[in-house]
This record gives sequence, C-alpha cells and structure tokens, in this order.
Amino acid sequence: MRVLYWIFGILVVIALSVLLFLIGYTFFVKVNISAEVATIIGGLLSLVGGFAGAMGAYMVARHQVNQEKKQEKINLLSTELPIYVGLSLEFDKVVKSLELFEDLRNSIWKFELNDNFFEELKIEFEVIKWDRWIDTKKITDSILLNELLFFEESFKKISEVMAYDIKKNRQKAISFCNENKRDEEVTLTKEIDWYKNEKIDYYYEIKYCLQKAQKIQNIISGKISIIEKLIKGEFMIENYQFFSSTNDFKIKRNDGVTESVKVTYTKV
Repeated sequence: MRVLYWIFGILVVIALSVLLFLIGYTFFVKVNISAEVATIIGGLLSLVGGFAGAMGAYMVARHQVNQEKKQEKINLLSTELPIYVGLSLEFDKVVKSLELFEDLRNSIWKFELNDNFFEELKIEFEVIKWDRWIDTKKITDSILLNELLFFEESFKKISEVMAYDIKKNRQKAISFCNENKRDEEVTLTKEIDWYKNEKIDYYYEIKYCLQKAQKIQNIISGKISIIEKLIKGEFMIENYQFFSSTNDFKIKRNDGVTESVKVTYTKV
C-alpha cells in the first residue's frame, strides 16, 4: 500500500512540475499555448485524474474489505460470549467454595490440626456443572483454553480427594477384618492411607488453586466486558487482545517458585 502512495505522489509531483513549467513559460515568454502543449497538459491532468480515481476506488474497496473482516471477528467473539458467561457463573461457585475452605483453614481448623483431623476431614464442594465447560474448546484464546482445561482436571481431582470419607471406610475396613476378609481389608486400607496423604497435600495446596481460579475468573470477566462493548460499538476491534499472556495465570508459591497447581496423581 505504501508503494502505491509513493507512486501516486511522484506522479503528482512530476505532473504539477511540468504543468507549472508550461504555464510559467507561456506567461513570461508571452506566447500562445500551442495545441501540442495543451494536449500535453490535458494528458497529464487526465493521467493524474485517472490514477487518483483508481486509487480512490482501491481505497474504498480496501476499506470495505477491512470492515467486513472486523465484523467477522466481532461476530466470532459474539458466539463466544455465552461460553464466557457460563464459565463465569461456574467460577463464581468455585471461588466461593475455595474461599470458604481457606477461611476455615486459617481460623477454626488450625486449632484442630492433628492426625485425627484428617481422618475426619470430608469436604464436598458445591456441584459444578461441567457440561458448561464442553464449549470451551470453541474459544479463540488458546492460552486461556489451556488454563481452563488444566484447571478443570485439577479441581475435579481436588473435589474427589476432599470428598472421600475416610472415617466411613475405616469402619468398613474393620468389618472386613472381623469377617476375615483379609485381602479386602488390605486393599481398602491402602486406599484409605493414599487418600489421607492426598488430603494432607491438598489441604495446603488449595490456597494455590484459589489463586489460580481468581486469575482465570478475572480474565473471563474482562473478556465478557470487552465483548459486550464490541457488540455495542463502544470498543475498537483493533484494540482487542485475542490471546491472553501466560504471565496472567502465574501464581507465586511460598517457596518463591512460580508454578502451576498440583494436579497429577496415581492411585495405588
């Protein structure tokens, strides 16, 4: 596009220079403009006018194409808006559940912390409608999508571990023992011990999970706000940031290392 502007500018300068020369020459020398000179002047003016017309048509067409592309992007983001709204509702539940857990951990529970505490610890977080997460694969922000998929898996595992009823299964293991079901007792006892260790780990890990949830929630809220403004024409699509930054989701642990929340585990 810049090349066309340069060509047009050079032609205009040349045409004007020749035109001014011819006009000046006829004025100072006081001669009548010959038919040949008039033809040259007319040709130069026609050339400049023709090129200007072509440039104008090109710029109008280019503007229309750009406007169509902008509208396509806005339409695409409009289809993502319901997905972000659904995710926002679910993350409200997640954040509230984790905040309540942290409040209890930092107040009442810290005075009860002992081995028996984890034997009786059983938390059932508010039910999350995971089907609302299915459409997440349709969003254009691949960085956010990766964080969402990872967090979904992480929170599911945390919920499973914290909801495991150790006390109830201890009683069941005792029943197996009384019934001389040695194999069942050993298997269940291993499972109980594994879940207990996981509960202890997640008991301290949940605060990082909360930090991650809050960061994702903030990004989603920002997306909703901007897309709504785009639809209303209150925000320019050129200023929309289609991809989040990985730095937006980093959390800082107590050891000073920035890393993700624990998610991977293997059952015995």
